[in-house]
Amino acid sequence: MLVLGGESISHYIENELVLKYENPQIGGGFISKSRGEQDWSSMGVDNKEYWEAKEGEVLKEGFIALQAESHPIDFKNIQLLNLCGCMDRKAKNYKAYYLKPDNSKCIY
Repeated sequence: MLVLGGESISHYIENELVLKYENPQIGGGFISKSRGEQDWSSMGVDNKEYWEAKEGEVLKEGFIALQAESHPIDFKNIQLLNLCGCMDRKAKNYKAYYLKPDNSKCIY
């Protein structure tokens, strides 16, 4: 996956792009149409009003979950790379691959 904050999320399998969406937003309810409004608590959501109030907000942070349904699966070689960091070329810890600056992390 390549997650660029609230801009886009791209899913890759063996270096091939298989899914991409832009401007991800909070909301939309449940995927399954068989789930009704009363189903929020059975899905582990105790604060339905909180999430309804956030509907339409651009999703800028959160968690990445690896999931398998209906059968066992093993994951290996999972690596996370933070794309936010020191972008001052004069710093010792400058990295050319950073996409978002956080120069408070720079070491001189």
